Amino acid sequence: MSTATGPDLYFSFFMFTADLRPDDAGYAQGIVRHMRALRDLGYAGFDLPIAPPATPTTEHNREVSSYAGLRAALDKAGLQDVDLPQVWWSPS
Repeated sequence: MSTATGPDLYFSFFMFTADLRPDDAGYAQGIVRHMRALRDLGYAGFDLPIAPPATPTTEHNREVSSYAGLRAALDKAGLQDVDLPQVWWSPS
């Protein structure tokens, strides 16, 4: 019996939330639990929403730092092999 393999499956976290609250360490643990369970089901990566800032700003360094911190928390939890597509944007 041969096993066919298809493209990697990705799960969008928009199913759970539109705001990952990247500065909230407790919330990050919930994200870790979800990712582990979904990875065990065969998902190779995740589409993570980036919420707009509460106050409009043209300075994005803090936002970038908070999401980098969330990625570091995922890596520390053993999820460094999970693919997270890169999001690039240029402020107007």
